[in-house]
Amino acid sequence: MEFLTDTCEPRVEVFNDANIATSTMGIYTKIGSTDFSGRPIYRNTKNFFLFYWSAYGDWCVGDS
Repeated sequence: MEFLTDTCEPRVEVFNDANIATSTMGIYTKIGSTDFSGRPIYRNTKNFFLFYWSAYGDWCVGDS
């Protein structure tokens, strides 16, 4: 299945989740790279990444 990255938002905001550290909250900007499924990868100003983890079927935040 081809994922259309052109239709993805250039910026997204992560906020108000009790399960993540405050340093991972905020605005994430699309960096131009894609994951294995073709979905965009985003990065915030503190070098955390927002990416889709297909094994979990959900978006995740991490430092690599």
